[in-house]
Amino acid sequence: MTIENVKRFYGEMKGWNMFDTQFLTDRLSEFLDQEAVQLRRIFAANVEYDHLVEVGCGYGRYMDWAVSSAIAYDGIDIVDWMISMAEIKVQQFNERFPGVHCAVHLHPAERLSALMDSALLNKRQAKTIAFFPFNCFGNVSNVHEVMRSLYRDRLDVVISTFLTDAKSTELRKQYYQNCGYSNLECTLNKHGLLITSDEGFRAFAYSKEALVDMFARNGYELASYSDVAEIGAMYHFRPVSNKDEAKTDSQRQGARRYPRYDASLDATLYVLNDNEARTSDAARLLSFSVADAVTKDVSADGVAVVCATPWKAGVRARIDLPVGGESGARLGFIGVLTRCEPLDDGLYLLAFKFFKPASALIEHLFSILDSKRLAG
Repeated sequence: MTIENVKRFYGEMKGWNMFDTQFLTDRLSEFLDQEAVQLRRIFAANVEYDHLVEVGCGYGRYMDWAVSSAIAYDGIDIVDWMISMAEIKVQQFNERFPGVHCAVHLHPAERLSALMDSALLNKRQAKTIAFFPFNCFGNVSNVHEVMRSLYRDRLDVVISTFLTDAKSTELRKQYYQNCGYSNLECTLNKHGLLITSDEGFRAFAYSKEALVDMFARNGYELASYSDVAEIGAMYHFRPVSNKDEAKTDSQRQGARRYPRYDASLDATLYVLNDNEARTSDAARLLSFSVADAVTKDVSADGVAVVCATPWKAGVRARIDLPVGGESGARLGFIGVLTRCEPLDDGLYLLAFKFFKPASALIEHLFSILDSKRLAG
């Protein structure tokens, strides 16, 4: 779901019902109450935190608590009318608590780093928690852009989300039906549960394993976990000093470390300078499909390839990927093989570091694949 689609649904369609408390069921009200309790406990247990960034703030749900607790507050959302409502509260709080920073921004989660670059925040040098309430993390348009933005500034992260079991899903559907959403469809995959409606509603809840693994691959460790009203969970993640220190449960058990994409995209790999193999430039070595071969590496400048043939580290190579459409055009990205390691089923993981600006282009291409994966 693109940012524009999210803005249209919550700004022009029935998305506004989710901000109206009259549509809340008893269980969802309990969920929101316990969400607030768990957030306060995290701040109480970690007194160094003095700044809250609420991602998907709406009208500023946690603004009152933060500012009255002398915690600096920034809320971001992409729905303009919600930010307009929140700005009224900001004016009131700035008058009542002139010594506490309070602001809201019409800003997507994917560009959170731009907010952190502001002169005010740099000057304050605050210890920040980026908080994604009420399953907002599952609704971001480009989760990998969000992850890169979070890790760039080494932000601690708290995520409130729903469980993916049948009971929790049924209780969520009752709430969504109260909001006026019809023909709710549930799709469960290895990453979590997607619920959609005819009105354009879309909500993805990650499973615990998928969420913890995603953060571990992006340089985070799980600091705490707690249940929320028996239908949700609260995760508290902290960045580690070195991404290689972040280990998932599956890694510790020796299982495959890299999830595979549920998307079809043909790619061709060419060797450019393997003199030992005496291959000519642009000699075709391997053709494969993303559905069973390619996945993102933890490096923002690289990509990992799984194949049945080991390669020698240091080899320069080019990977050709289709641009899309009917033209048949392909983009070539040149990089160097940084490592080759055996997996547990006779395959090899090849990690390539791409030369800029190819790295940015290939990250964009793989973000498209991620959107296809989550839609499935």
